[in-house]
Amino acid sequence: MTSAVLPSAPHRTGAPPDDLAAAAAAALAAVRERTPLVQCLTNEVTTNLVANALLSLGASPAMAAVPGEAQELAGVAGAVLVNLGTPGPDQRACVAPTVAAAAGAGVPWVLDPVAVGVLSVRTRLAAALLAERPVVVRGNASEVRALAGHASGGRGVDALDGVDAAADAGERRALLGELLELEARRRSLRESA
Repeated sequence: MTSAVLPSAPHRTGAPPDDLAAAAAAALAAVRERTPLVQCLTNEVTTNLVANALLSLGASPAMAAVPGEAQELAGVAGAVLVNLGTPGPDQRACVAPTVAAAAGAGVPWVLDPVAVGVLSVRTRLAAALLAERPVVVRGNASEVRALAGHASGGRGVDALDGVDAAADAGERRALLGELLELEARRRSLRESA
C-alpha cells in the first residue's frame, strides 16, 4: 500500500454546490482507486463508526494507538486522523510522535479538535499540533475560534459560537494553508440540497 495524496477540493464557503459535488465525486473516486491506508487516532466512542465509514468509502482504516506503533504506521499511511475526543494516556503519548512522523513523511493529516477551548489538556495539545500544519482542521465554530486564539467555549462537542463568529478566525487559519470544515457549513449544504 502506498501513500496517496487525494486531489484537493474547493474549500470556500461560497463555492457553488455543483463544484462541491464534482469535487466530492472526484475525491471519492480517488479514494476507491487508491484504497489508502488511514491511520486513525480517534475518539474511543467513534472508533467503530470511523472504521466502517472509511471502509465504505474504499479506504483501509488502521486504529493503531499503541505508543511506538502509531508513529511507525503514520510514516507509511496514506493519511492520518487525529481526533481529540477521548485523549487517554496512550493516545496522548501517541499523538505528537504520530503527527511528527506523518508530517516528516509528507503524509497528510487531519486534526479534529473535539472540545478544544473548553478543556485545557486537549486545548494545549491541539495548539501544539498546529505547528505540524494539518491539511484539514475539522471543527465546529467554537473549536475554530479557540484554535485561532479567541476566547471561546462550547459544551463538549456542541458549539456555542455561530459560524459568522468563527468566519474571521477560520479565514486567518486558512491563510496559514489550513482548511477548516465548520460543522455549520455541512448543515448549510444539507439545507441547500
